[in-house]
Amino acid sequence: MLTRAAFTVILLCIGCEDARVDAVPEVRFSRERGFCETPFELALSAEGAAIRYTTDGATPTAGRGALYDTPIPIGATTVVRAVAVAGGAVGAVATHTFIFPAHVGRQPARPAGYLTSVVSERKGPSRAQTFDYAMDARVLGDPASGDIASHLRDLPSLAVALPVADFNLIYANHRRRGVEWERAASVELIYPGASRFAGFAGFQIDCGIRSHGGLAVDQARKKSFRLLFKRQYGEGKLRYPLFESAVHHAHSATDRFDTVVLRAGGNTNWSKDDAWKHASSTYVRDQLVRDTEIAMRGIGARGIFVHLWLNGLYFGLYNICERPDAKFLATYFGGQRSEFCSVNHHGLVDGDDTRWRQLLTAARRSDATAVRALLDVDGFSDYVLLNWAVGMGDWPYNNWYAGARAPSGKFTFLCWDAELAFWARAGYHYSHPGARVSPLFRRSSAPIPLLWRALERDPDFLLAFADRVARHCGEDGALSDDAMRSRFQRLAAAVETAIVAESARWGDAAWGNESRPRTRERDWYPNRDAVLAMIDGNRDRLVAALRAAGYYPRIDPPRIRRLSDPAVEGALVSIAAPGGTGDVFYTTDGVDPRQPGTGATAASAHRVEEGPIRISVTTRVRARVRHRGEWSALADELVLVGRATPPLCITEVMYRPAGDSEALEFVEIRNTSTALVDLTGMRLTGVGHHFAPGATVPGGGVLVLIPDDDPAAFSARYPSVAVAGVYRGHLSNDGEEVRLVDRDGATVCSVAYRCDGPWPAEAAAGGRSLELTDGAGGEHHGPASWRASETPGGTPGR
Repeated sequence: MLTRAAFTVILLCIGCEDARVDAVPEVRFSRERGFCETPFELALSAEGAAIRYTTDGATPTAGRGALYDTPIPIGATTVVRAVAVAGGAVGAVATHTFIFPAHVGRQPARPAGYLTSVVSERKGPSRAQTFDYAMDARVLGDPASGDIASHLRDLPSLAVALPVADFNLIYANHRRRGVEWERAASVELIYPGASRFAGFAGFQIDCGIRSHGGLAVDQARKKSFRLLFKRQYGEGKLRYPLFESAVHHAHSATDRFDTVVLRAGGNTNWSKDDAWKHASSTYVRDQLVRDTEIAMRGIGARGIFVHLWLNGLYFGLYNICERPDAKFLATYFGGQRSEFCSVNHHGLVDGDDTRWRQLLTAARRSDATAVRALLDVDGFSDYVLLNWAVGMGDWPYNNWYAGARAPSGKFTFLCWDAELAFWARAGYHYSHPGARVSPLFRRSSAPIPLLWRALERDPDFLLAFADRVARHCGEDGALSDDAMRSRFQRLAAAVETAIVAESARWGDAAWGNESRPRTRERDWYPNRDAVLAMIDGNRDRLVAALRAAGYYPRIDPPRIRRLSDPAVEGALVSIAAPGGTGDVFYTTDGVDPRQPGTGATAASAHRVEEGPIRISVTTRVRARVRHRGEWSALADELVLVGRATPPLCITEVMYRPAGDSEALEFVEIRNTSTALVDLTGMRLTGVGHHFAPGATVPGGGVLVLIPDDDPAAFSARYPSVAVAGVYRGHLSNDGEEVRLVDRDGATVCSVAYRCDGPWPAEAAAGGRSLELTDGAGGEHHGPASWRASETPGGTPGR
């Protein structure tokens, strides 16, 4: 459980300039936050101090809250906030929420002090949004709804506590932005007792909360929020694996957060003004697209679904997700927030936008060369392809993020607000029920179409784009029907019971649904099935649409198939053109069989003759079909020989530099094969490094990763070492396990070093690194495989 230190010092100044500072004990609770079945009495204690507490979300102080003297009876969902007061000083506020799922049906329609209407800026005061806080008895009483108390245990709960007046201010001013509209709050992640959450601890942290979103938030009674973790509220960051329960990509998520978004459902939540607009809602489309982006590129905003409780009131189904701003980029690309520029559909979000303006200028001039110098072209191709694949609506003029490292990084685009993907109502905000090439790319002056039109003039770009299509639309590709269907079904299953609680809370809120609330059986199930029907055959429709637009070759790429077990010596590989049409050319040196620019056959390419090809060492095989002067998209496979994981190895670790200068730490990773290895989606545990999309290491290549404390100091100590990336954590001086894991969470290589026992004492003493002495990779846990470097400071990069 994430908690504060046992003793906290806070100044309390009452009518004087200088207040005495005393150590005040933390309030202890006789029972931990969580789910409850029966009433109980809660005892509070703080040795030698008085205790003030509240149960309405307000922050207790020396003069606010009830004075604790006897145990507090708890018989319904309650948030208890308590503080110890001693000698003129006030301790840290402790917050515990106790959830009684069986009592949610008794939630009052008009809780004291809470606003019950808000003014939509779009509709105006004449049509104020009115709502109540009660759960709809029609939904709860429907036998088809099942047991609401059980449903509330099927997802984690996020409990937010703040003064009622602060909630009212944020909610009534939902379009206001900036710190002046941000208020302090407590947030608790509480897991139910379900077996799938076994071992997850949860947390409590104080943070800031403000409104989030645009017109969709204005038009809906259920609003979105953003949580901001700042020093002024307590912890400067949330340090917890927030996405450990995620349906997809939990293992590759960070465990450090500056901010997260609590998405209410955007355009498609059931409380939106006009009911017809969200008739097709499933609540999981946006997460589906972001999860697919991660599957394609290794980068994207992760998310989980939770039940939100606000001061003990049930507030509905929410999607907690990352906000892909500069802080997000620094987390996953390494470095500091200040190093990045972040922009979105509204303009500059963070940093210096000089390079962004240069990129737009190059796009307007149709200067493909300049665009390539400023844009992650492969990532942009994947981004556009994904949004075309799902028929994304309210885009490309809206709902996107992009960012780059200054001063020389390339901009990468990231998906956002994709709830109009696979939308049943064709044409609504330019949405489409599945795959298509957006017609807006021919006429829109928004940044994304501008960049596309500048690039599509280049035949090399169009074939490179086709290569991305082939990669993601293949049998095992992220955009195949099977992959997309499975991804959607898992997300839908995760919220299937939670939708009942959402229905009871918000299903009757929108104009037009007052007497006929949205329900799981009548609305959500048909919408879920409609999306599944759209996914069937979507891959083929996408390829057909791309071919019709001239963005994909008429001939399919060759198929590379292994004919022998990867563990045996050597490998037999078949390379063939589908249908036998055209000539197949392949390379084993990493070169494209088609020569860029000229379109001729590369000098090192071989034409496939009869029979399979024998591969004796791990090799990257790249192949294309050529037919009547046209080249197919690329088939690209890493053929592993003798092992089942990429041929990567941790070969050197400097965990205790001379003088304990953590800035001089490093981890060295070597590619032990002759084939280039794609690192996209891989991460180094222990230090929290995520490899950026498109990161590779050539055959025989070496990567050196360092902490982000002071890269200049490292460069001064090792001037000839090329640093491949920075990490945000530090290696433990006492020893720990460091693992390189792939995007599926499988360990590629690892080392579990220690500072004692048979491990080299010279490394533990400081100034010398651990160097691998044997083997060609894999897991090297034993000390016999390692020695202290003969050279002080080690030999990074050599």
